[in-house]
Amino acid sequence: RKSYTYVYRNTDNEYERQQAQRRLTELMVRSENLDVEVERLKKALADAPDDMIQVQMLGDLFRRMNKPLEALPLYEKLHARGPTGQELRELLQILADLYRATGDHQRSVDTYEALSKSFPQERSYCLERIAFVYAGWGRKDKAAEYAELMLRDQPCGPSPAGSALV
Repeated sequence: RKSYTYVYRNTDNEYERQQAQRRLTELMVRSENLDVEVERLKKALADAPDDMIQVQMLGDLFRRMNKPLEALPLYEKLHARGPTGQELRELLQILADLYRATGDHQRSVDTYEALSKSFPQERSYCLERIAFVYAGWGRKDKAAEYAELMLRDQPCGPSPAGSALV
């Protein structure tokens, strides 16, 4: 665990940092007692509330424990610091999913739309996800509208998951 923590804190290589962070989270999830890991991270954050590494690790742990209400404020804190590039892309995807999971469907849609605007290459993915959010929200008319947009946007056809929408 210490070697992954060292790489995570000291590398300039974004890919290596992400891999180390994912591995650390996996190790925590495999822990016999997840509550101990959560308390350890909370204690670390109490001592250093601006340690974004610990914020992200705790958020990741809560996500893997299927606790979106606990994860959401941590990811909002990460977003508030103004990430860019790949980090922003991943963060917007996570936030949109967390908003949906907590029942905040409109913020989920808004976040997917922001993701699509910031990363045009993600447009088809975002249209599909927005259609799913609307379908889960019971807004069949909007789900159909976005499914139609998705079909027009994907010349090779929708993904297998997106096919269920049409």
